[in-house]
Amino acid sequence: GSIQLDAILRAGSVATSQASAGAIEATAAIYAPAGVSLAGATVKVTGIDTSAATNADGGAISLAGSTITLTGNLTAKGAASGVGANHKGGAITLTGNVVLDGSLFTLRNDPVTGGISNYVNNPITIQGKLDGQSASGQTLVLEGEGTPITITGAIGSGARLAVFDTGRATAPGSVNLNGSLKSDATAITGNTIALGGAVDVSGALRLNGAGITLANAATVSADSLNILLPLSGTLVIGTGALKIGNALIQSGAASGSIALGASVTASSVSLAAPVALTQSVVIDTSAASGNVQLASAVNGQADLLVTGDRDLLAIAAQAPLPIVDPRGCSGIVEYEPTELVMTAGAGTPLAQVQAALAERGHDRRRHLAVAAGSRR
Repeated sequence: GSIQLDAILRAGSVATSQASAGAIEATAAIYAPAGVSLAGATVKVTGIDTSAATNADGGAISLAGSTITLTGNLTAKGAASGVGANHKGGAITLTGNVVLDGSLFTLRNDPVTGGISNYVNNPITIQGKLDGQSASGQTLVLEGEGTPITITGAIGSGARLAVFDTGRATAPGSVNLNGSLKSDATAITGNTIALGGAVDVSGALRLNGAGITLANAATVSADSLNILLPLSGTLVIGTGALKIGNALIQSGAASGSIALGASVTASSVSLAAPVALTQSVVIDTSAASGNVQLASAVNGQADLLVTGDRDLLAIAAQAPLPIVDPRGCSGIVEYEPTELVMTAGAGTPLAQVQAALAERGHDRRRHLAVAAGSRR
């Protein structure tokens, strides 16, 4: 049957001996340093804290149900004292579709690392979809030094999140988002980051990691995109397009590397690390007449087409590939107004074509503006 907990529960551990056929709801917080494991048809919890009080790992948190509703935080911190002492945070596993019912949520399992570099913590895993209760109403922060973070389902597909963050105060070991992501703002920090689905961020998207991979299905739409690669960091952008309303900026050490297979549309583009093209790519800043700055070498057995009405800056000297700036092939070559025939160079701005049509009284709404290098 169903299980209802209406008072604060403090225990060594809390668990259902077998999956409940009914709903499980805890309207008050649960404190259990040895762990919490609840499985039911649906699960709703106000908050769970399995943090260790003394030298010990944090207790694991496991929730399973067709729908898991969170109205509070999940915390599973480790505790340790003494030089070099270390204990892991508890694993947090949510198996089912998660709904955030509130405004601000934190899932964290901070360890005590004892100064160990590249510390490997227990994971945070969501095996299902993740949604807010209402569109743009919820913020989710995932924290844990060295924590592998995995979400297998879509994020915000039913109700987009206001903010999705990982690593505000820590450096997770990895962040793997296998599905799509919809939010108003997103900042992802992790040693490695892998985005497997489409990303739709109405505001700023920030990625900070030593190894960042955008899969072929990861078409990215955002108001701005800022990518930070540390020393020798790698960025792999598959064949999905990057559609950025304002600036795309990749900063960090020039010793990093970028494998680029996606075409880019942005108001301006600045890439600090060397670029290797995995297929022919278009970088288009023409809508905002923005600059394109490629500060290091560009290589690859493919073409790079750059379109824009302003400056193409700092293409590195080592660029053994065709780089085409169509502004060198601009202008109206031939125009026969009586025959409605025009030939223009590939880099001719649309505004120039429209102005020429207007001078002759041609209604540009009824005539097709000339495509690059074609005749109409």
